[in-house]
Amino acid sequence: MNRKIKIADDPVVSLIASDSMWFAVSKRRIKTEFKEWNFNVDLVSSGGIDLKGNGEIEIIVALSETGEVIILNTQTGAVKQVQIQPSLEIYTSPAIADLNLDGFPDIIITAGNKIWAFNYFGSVLF
Repeated sequence: MNRKIKIADDPVVSLIASDSMWFAVSKRRIKTEFKEWNFNVDLVSSGGIDLKGNGEIEIIVALSETGEVIILNTQTGAVKQVQIQPSLEIYTSPAIADLNLDGFPDIIITAGNKIWAFNYFGSVLF
């Protein structure tokens, strides 16, 4: 059997799924069952978690070249951007933990030679 396989210009890097949803991440695009987001820069990585405790999964994205952390609401399509000052390149995946013990997950990344932590609203914790 002779088959040709075409590899897309933007292949899926990771596919994350749960009982309630899925999302696919490629080099410059994130897609869910209902929404798609495209970026002009390479993604460092992403992950999904319910940041607000409302049952909706948010996707956390780190953009390497622009020094931005982006929070994507998978239900509404809303986008929240947090800019690392002064536009440092991000080299690590976002980590999630409740650092300030308020009962909600916080976002931790490293950029330059510093660790940055933000709550869901984009406020810098440290």
